[in-house]
Amino acid sequence: MNREDFEKSFWLYYLNLEERFLNTTKYVAVDSNNYQTYSIEYISLLLGICSEIDVILKEICGFNQDDSKNINDYFIKIVSKFPNIFQETVICSFSSIKLTPFSNWSSSTSPDWWQNYNKVKHGRLDNFTAGNLKNVLNALAALFTLERYQLKDIADTSQNKNEVDIPNEDSKIFGLTNLTCKCISLNTAIAFS
Repeated sequence: MNREDFEKSFWLYYLNLEERFLNTTKYVAVDSNNYQTYSIEYISLLLGICSEIDVILKEICGFNQDDSKNINDYFIKIVSKFPNIFQETVICSFSSIKLTPFSNWSSSTSPDWWQNYNKVKHGRLDNFTAGNLKNVLNALAALFTLERYQLKDIADTSQNKNEVDIPNEDSKIFGLTNLTCKCISLNTAIAFS
């Protein structure tokens, strides 16, 4: 996959999910005091974001999109391809929140937000409250992280050694502390300074 295909097929979809999340901030402030706030929109976002995480993980790991995989199927490939992703800190433009969405992912344990996604997906009636701000924010941060790492990898392995390793349109919410890129987004530098 080249950068243009990535932007069109993955990054634009991420930006759409991010915009949907931003619309919820008109009603619920993004603050740790509100992490347990749940809603139908948060359930919808959690299901959509985690579904997209499954899609990007298949792409990163080289699986076919129609393969049936679970989160543990991806772990070994992610460890070898992006070992630093587990310590990656995502800075949020809201209330100085810092997230590490993959910190508790191991070969035998999936991230908390992924476990809650599965609870909502397979038992919404009993797990309605798992569709909450905390899980959505962490899942969106995880998707952002995966996509930024994948874009960096696309640029680094491109035949064009001047390939840009940041998206054309940056996130309005997130920045990464550990991923080093050869390009700098002025929008992010201004938003998070």
